[in-house]
Amino acid sequence: MPVRDVERVAILPFENLTGDASADWLARGFPAILASQWAGSKSMHAFPAASARDAYANRATRLLHGYLRRDTGAGRLLVASLEDLASVRSVSRFEIPAGNWFEAARRLASDVDPSARPFPVSRPELIPALLEARTPALAEAVAKDPSFAAAHLALVRQLGTAGQRAEALETARRALAAKLPAIEEAEMRLVISALENDLPGRRKAAESLAALRPSDADIAVGAALLATNTGDQTKAVALFEGAQRSDPGNADLWNQAGYAAAYAGDFDKARSMIGRYRAMLPASANPLDSLGDVHFRFGRLKEAEQLYLDAYQTSPTFGGGLALWKAALAAHLAGDAKAAATHAARFLEQREKAGDPTAPLRRARWEYLSGNRDAALARLANLSGPLPALLAAAWRADVSGAGSFAKPEQKAAYALELLLRRRFQEAEPLLREIKATPNREISDKAGFLLAGALLELGRKQEAAPVLAYWPIPDSDPDPLFETLALPRIAQWKRALR
Repeated sequence: MPVRDVERVAILPFENLTGDASADWLARGFPAILASQWAGSKSMHAFPAASARDAYANRATRLLHGYLRRDTGAGRLLVASLEDLASVRSVSRFEIPAGNWFEAARRLASDVDPSARPFPVSRPELIPALLEARTPALAEAVAKDPSFAAAHLALVRQLGTAGQRAEALETARRALAAKLPAIEEAEMRLVISALENDLPGRRKAAESLAALRPSDADIAVGAALLATNTGDQTKAVALFEGAQRSDPGNADLWNQAGYAAAYAGDFDKARSMIGRYRAMLPASANPLDSLGDVHFRFGRLKEAEQLYLDAYQTSPTFGGGLALWKAALAAHLAGDAKAAATHAARFLEQREKAGDPTAPLRRARWEYLSGNRDAALARLANLSGPLPALLAAAWRADVSGAGSFAKPEQKAAYALELLLRRRFQEAEPLLREIKATPNREISDKAGFLLAGALLELGRKQEAAPVLAYWPIPDSDPDPLFETLALPRIAQWKRALR
């Protein structure tokens, strides 16, 4: 039988074979109670599943199913089987007297995993209110039993979803005052911080919850994404690695972790993780594209170019053929104008044949980026809309060294305008503000522009660590950044040599 760090246990609805309709709710009740009791396990992640198909879709490694039936005499018996899905073999079978169904669930949980915790409720007869999931029933349940942690959480979430923010926060704080168990307290603090739009609080609560639920990959991923968007890529990598331990069959985790490692400056780990992603999806273009991004980030531009071409060869329609555009950028920045022109021409021809309405604007962008500025501006003159107008104004300002194309409230564009006009001291605080944006890609771009401003101000030591890298090309590139910032980043990098 396979040995795994963490078993992913799908719990199917339990059947009620007692003939007593009042026990029908236990079909959903048992899976919810058991999953909660195993929430802190280091060796298994349990989750309710509607069917075996649902279990497989969620990469379950084991399946728990069972039923409640009458025993000889007047009693009831809880019968459950735990099966390994890879070997299609039974792991364990349980038969537990169920005169008290709540005690039977507790016994089953501890028999499967001795680390199981008690389900946090003092009055088990209130559990149907949790399954009913109606606000009045939940409110009544927590009023009758303040220790009913799951009902507190469900009620706060429902109030928040309904837009009743003040009521949700008041209810959440009352719940915390009732001394929730550690797991539910962390979950509640996560909900509160989301309601209060408190990003540092959300991150702290998410990481606490990930530590308390070490086998739940989804929670680790949520914490990792918060770390990523608040600039702590090293912590994000560690959290993604925890998620991989719990859900190694989730290919996307390896891709996300690879990007986090790239942003953290660890080329070998990034390449290794995305290499694992590629091994899991050998027919997909995306792993090759991701590897191209990693090599681009670390200045391995010719290797990035080839990986983008390999991605395009694998699937010419992947991302609308954008891998060719990325290959053109990589070749252009590597100084291979001929290869860059070839890749860009192929991409633009593909987009024009596909009837892409943005193809003329794309062609103008490439003309400008590759030095044919007059042709680019002439092409823009024939295009209508706010984006062509913005680009035309920005490019004219770039060519002439004068003019304005952005208002101060258009922070990213205005910061770029300040750089073009060499107003580096004014640009610095604005770029620091943008860099603090809780979005990895926006923050990263601002970081490169800030490094350029610092370099121009003579602060080479502050600029150099950032300019050791390249910004990863976006799947939907910002034309201002692409045509105006990338060439300057190349200049700044050359100035550091």
